[in-house]
Amino acid sequence: MRAGYRLVPLVAMLTACEWLAQDSDTDPTGPADLGGDQEDSGDPGTEAGPYLLIATQDDLRSAALEWQAYRQDQGMEVEVGTVEDLAPGAVQASDWRDGLLRRLREVRDRRGTDDRLFLLILGDAPSGGRVEGGRWPAQRCTNSTPGATGCWTDNRYGDLDGDGVPEVAVGRVPARTLEEARQVLRKVQAFEGTYRTGLFNRRLGLYVGEAGFGEAIDSLLELAMMEGLKRVEHAFDILGAWDNPNSAYWYLPFTEKVVDLFSDGALATVYIGHGSEEWTQGLTAQEVSAIDCSGTRCPFSFFLACYAGNYVGSADSLGERLAFKEDGPVAAFGATDVSHPYGNAVLAYETQRLVLAMRYETIGEVLVAIKKALVANLDDEFRQFIDGGATVDPSCDTPARQQRLLLEHMDLYNLLGDPATRLQYPRAVASMTVVSGGVRSGHLEVRGEVPGVGSGQAYLTLETERDEIWRPLLKVDPDHPDPATVQANWAAANNKVLVDSTVPVADGVFTGALAVPEGAPGGDLYLKVYAWDDQGHDAIGVLDAPR
Repeated sequence: MRAGYRLVPLVAMLTACEWLAQDSDTDPTGPADLGGDQEDSGDPGTEAGPYLLIATQDDLRSAALEWQAYRQDQGMEVEVGTVEDLAPGAVQASDWRDGLLRRLREVRDRRGTDDRLFLLILGDAPSGGRVEGGRWPAQRCTNSTPGATGCWTDNRYGDLDGDGVPEVAVGRVPARTLEEARQVLRKVQAFEGTYRTGLFNRRLGLYVGEAGFGEAIDSLLELAMMEGLKRVEHAFDILGAWDNPNSAYWYLPFTEKVVDLFSDGALATVYIGHGSEEWTQGLTAQEVSAIDCSGTRCPFSFFLACYAGNYVGSADSLGERLAFKEDGPVAAFGATDVSHPYGNAVLAYETQRLVLAMRYETIGEVLVAIKKALVANLDDEFRQFIDGGATVDPSCDTPARQQRLLLEHMDLYNLLGDPATRLQYPRAVASMTVVSGGVRSGHLEVRGEVPGVGSGQAYLTLETERDEIWRPLLKVDPDHPDPATVQANWAAANNKVLVDSTVPVADGVFTGALAVPEGAPGGDLYLKVYAWDDQGHDAIGVLDAPR
């Protein structure tokens, strides 16, 4: 089992950034207005409709045609091609790449834009980066992270101008048989065709492996994580577990909570920590079999760790196992080789910042935006903090070396799934105003409008900052921890709700009153709402609570 690369303790603190999420002031396109103080700069899209190229291996062509019919019914322009169609006479890996790029450039030129271009590679890559007739190989890439064993990528298939940054949203379904390909298609169809209302639609699940740098450094890590979480869009719930006995977010048994984070439903689940093809802390092949999110909402999974997305190995990686699991996550994003803490920190920050922006229709589009932001979002204050901390390591101690590492991580991380899969955000954004009262007065009366929810219910809460633990914690014996006590502390640490109320929605409007409890924290507080009806409509919103 190969563990992930460890950096010196100061730079290890950068792994905390992997918990961070979007700060609207640093998003060049601007997030959707969730009822707080963000501003929406308009529709980021283009008038050109989406185009999907399905590059399939010969024996999966019939499944590719079924995929084509499904996406065409949704209004996409879809083409299917085999190696012989798109890269005839291919001999070396660059021939396969050049054939796909040639076709995608033709489409871009015809459309007059590279927006909303998708490439689905249908078929497993030959093991070890080999080239074989009729199959689409992975492209070799460079990885200068110490301990690297071999970097492979599909990112190069979507880089139309050769600058390392993809213009095309690329994903691979690494199927070896028609049944595997059809199973993934059925999962995508079920995910996109079924939407259940529930708080899981605004949830992000996080699980973090123990850094292992000692109690002092690990405590600093948690402080940095919590500071970062304050930047997360508060309309979303963050449910986190850290495999660290010194943390209030510890859970016993940890593997049980990790399975719950997947099975209980979420917009996305994110892992940060050490890993291999077969393992992350809290998730192995055995735990994968226990995941079942079919009754809630299957998440998109991001593994910010070494090897978890290695689709060129001789055995299935964790990402591949989840991609093929019928009642598991709809797609997985992970690295094919050893990943670098600096690259992972930046990637994690941009991932959560942009996923929670609620602007992107598909997983592929948000991943293109994330990869572009890796090298473009340089004026972000938190990015500058990460860059400054990283300079203690010789491999990323200058801006040029940092840019090189980030470009390498664009190749290193790949999507295992259909890039045209819809993200399925909550259906609408609610707006709220405080009619009377404030935190100091101990009473808040709120009025809100929820588009699409004509008649239903609204769950209204007053919540603390992400780093606030308001409820008392129980003492844990470090030598003989009681699981029930650990679990009670975990629940208290994750519960940011000071007071809540469920009120009716009539004609798209709700009103509610909240009594602020005595002893409420003195920091920023947030009013949040989740509204829903019996027809599958829902809406979320957030508002800074007036003092």
